[in-house]
Amino acid sequence: DVEVDPTTGCSTLAVGDVINYSFSVKNTGNVTLTDVMVSDLVGGVTVSGGPITLDPGAEDFSTFTATYTITQA
Repeated sequence: DVEVDPTTGCSTLAVGDVINYSFSVKNTGNVTLTDVMVSDLVGGVTVSGGPITLDPGAEDFSTFTATYTITQA
């Protein structure tokens, strides 16, 4: 989690700091989804969790997480 200064809207991050992500995944369709995975196209993001099955209308808040380590670039 990245702490954001409520006054400025900015955060202080340094090279080597790790940003932790969590994802919510929702099935907005009308059929059950199987083998659902989450991926991120940003280089250096490592996603963990899954695969999962989601019934219509179901939402998962805890299966998928990711980390990203801040680099100089």
